[in-house]
Amino acid sequence: MGEMDRTVELSISKATSVVSQKGFGIIAVFDEFAAAKTTTAFNERVRAYSGIDEMVSDGWTDEDLAKNAAGVIFSQEPSPSEIVICRKDAAETWAEAAAAAKLENDSWYGMIITTRTEADQKAIADWAEANGKLLGLSSSDSKIKDAGDDTDVGSYIKSKNYERSFMIYHPDAGGDDECFADAAWLANRFPYTPGKTTWKFVTLKGVSVYTLTTSEINAILGKNVNFYTTVNGLSCTEEGTVGSGEYIDVTRGIDWLHARMQEGVFQLKKSATDRGEKVAMTDPGITQVDSVMKEVLETGVENQLLAADPEPTTSVPLAEDVSVANKGARTLPDATFEAYLAGAIHKTKIMGVVTL
Repeated sequence: MGEMDRTVELSISKATSVVSQKGFGIIAVFDEFAAAKTTTAFNERVRAYSGIDEMVSDGWTDEDLAKNAAGVIFSQEPSPSEIVICRKDAAETWAEAAAAAKLENDSWYGMIITTRTEADQKAIADWAEANGKLLGLSSSDSKIKDAGDDTDVGSYIKSKNYERSFMIYHPDAGGDDECFADAAWLANRFPYTPGKTTWKFVTLKGVSVYTLTTSEINAILGKNVNFYTTVNGLSCTEEGTVGSGEYIDVTRGIDWLHARMQEGVFQLKKSATDRGEKVAMTDPGITQVDSVMKEVLETGVENQLLAADPEPTTSVPLAEDVSVANKGARTLPDATFEAYLAGAIHKTKIMGVVTL
């Protein structure tokens, strides 16, 4: 102890640690690695890349579907600053590969798989729904355009009412001219804040448009499948929905809201512990939880995920109304909120009168 320490005892520590936030802008590309593949030094399950040059340096070639998908992703305007490539070994299923990748690196939220096989796509949709990931699928299956056929992947994810898988029909999917429309769509929307933008009316770089008959369009939309076409000379995605018929931006936005509120309440308790304190089961302590909820909801309004009018509301119990059992278990019950989605204008009906 120095002389000064006897009169002024000082200790400086780093700022309170902050819980890591779940990312909603990173895409995982799953590709099957052949057992004899030696062109890349990719030995781990997941590897991050910020550009095609890095993949070329690792030995990826134009024969690798993962590299081609990444090329489409990085060519979008805007595009993500980073993606992850995830290895699927030949002996495992796509779901097993996804589970292993999630265990090793769970930084990603969006995902595509390079296979266009129907059974594989249905199985990975099951996995994505159960594991909180947003899955993009693309298919050239002509059954998607047939209203009388319900055996295609689009019909499957609709029948399952899946909220986390979307299908975009493209006649080149799985062929020699594969353009990875699913990857392009994810890449173009992911740089934007969740809830900020719709997924309709999007122009995708490197993805060709195609013509559909009215009956084909009706069949596709009837299965909650999306497509890419030309409207008045402009290339646009339509309709922007997941299998259940919910809009993709709503699914992503609600996932964001769930994650941020959960993280915020956890950080409140963690910060108190780091200060040698606690969030007490008292009215002031409960108010702190309420404040976190309000803050996240306000951000949701700023991001145009939630409507400002009517404004979101929260409700928490008074400490005296918390049961003895819950107090003993240190559980705060009945913290609730109500908010309205801001939505988006996709269709407009205008009636006008012009007179002399």
